[in-house]
Amino acid sequence: MKWIKPLLILGGVWMITATGIAAPNTPTNTPTITPTPGCCQSDKILGSGTPGPALNQVSGPLGIAVGATRVYVADGGNNRVDIYDKNGNLAAAPITSASFSLPQGLALDGNNHLFVADYAVSMVFKIDLSTNTIMTTFDGTGGVSMSSPMDGPIGIWCNNQGTTVVVAENLNGKRVRIFQKQGSGYFPVQQLPVPSGAVSFTPVGVTEDGAGNLFVTDDASYGSPASELCVWKYAPPYSSAVTVADNSAGQLWDPRFITMDSAGDFYVGNRGTLGTSSLSVYDPSWSFLYQCTAGGGVSYVNAQGVGVD
Repeated sequence: MKWIKPLLILGGVWMITATGIAAPNTPTNTPTITPTPGCCQSDKILGSGTPGPALNQVSGPLGIAVGATRVYVADGGNNRVDIYDKNGNLAAAPITSASFSLPQGLALDGNNHLFVADYAVSMVFKIDLSTNTIMTTFDGTGGVSMSSPMDGPIGIWCNNQGTTVVVAENLNGKRVRIFQKQGSGYFPVQQLPVPSGAVSFTPVGVTEDGAGNLFVTDDASYGSPASELCVWKYAPPYSSAVTVADNSAGQLWDPRFITMDSAGDFYVGNRGTLGTSSLSVYDPSWSFLYQCTAGGGVSYVNAQGVGVD
C-alpha cells in the first residue's frame, strides 16, 4: 500500500491510500468523496483537524517529509516542525527554535538528519533527529564562490548522504542553488541558470530523480504569465533546462512542492490561486496520469506540500 500526504494550508494534513487524493481543509467538514479516475479516498487526518497552537494541532502547514516511521510537518503558523507517526498520532514533541520564523521546505537524509528551509529568516537549519536539536545552519554566505545571502528559501532537497543540498529561493533573488558540505558547514557551489524563455522565473519546489536530474516547479509569481506554470528539468551539468510539464491542459495551477516515489512517479501540489487546488501526478517520463481534488462538494484550498513513502 502506498501513502500520499498532501498538505493543506489551514489545518488539515491528510493521509490517503494508494494513488489518489481527496481531502478538505475545513476541519468541521466530513469528506464525502467521489474519487476521480486513479484516485482513492482519504484515510485520516494528522492531528486534530482544527487549526491552532496546541500540540495536536497544526496552523498553516507547508512542507512535509516522510521517513521510515515518522511524518514531519513544517507548521508555519506555529513556527515549529510537528512529528507524527504513520497512524496520524503525535510521535514526539515538536522541533522548536527561537530562530524559526516561517519553516517551509523539509528534506530528510539517510543519516537521521532533517533540513528545514525557513522562508522568513532566509536560512536552512540542519536538525539532528536523535535529539531534535539544531546541528548547524547555513545562509548562502561564507563560501569561496557563489557566496551571497539566501533570499526566501522555500523548496529543498538533499541526497541520502546529506552532503548535497539543493535550495529554491523564492523572494527577490528567485534562484536555485546547489550547496555542498565542507567540514561542518554547507556552501553554494553552483547556481542553476534561469531557463531560456522564462519570463518570470519563480522557483518553489525541487526534487531529484536518482539519476542526477533536478526538477523545479515554477509558479511564475502566482500565475503571471500563466504559460510559465510549469516544471523545469535540469540535467547534469545543469547548464540549461527544459519544460517537462505545464498548464497547457489545466494540469498545473501555482505548482508548489514536488516529490517522487520509488516507482519514479512525480507528485506536484497545486495551490490553485488562479484555478483548482489539487495534486497532479505524472509517470517517470512526465506523461500526465491524473489530477485529484476533493469531492462531495468539499474542495482543496491551498494544497501545497506532498510526501510519499
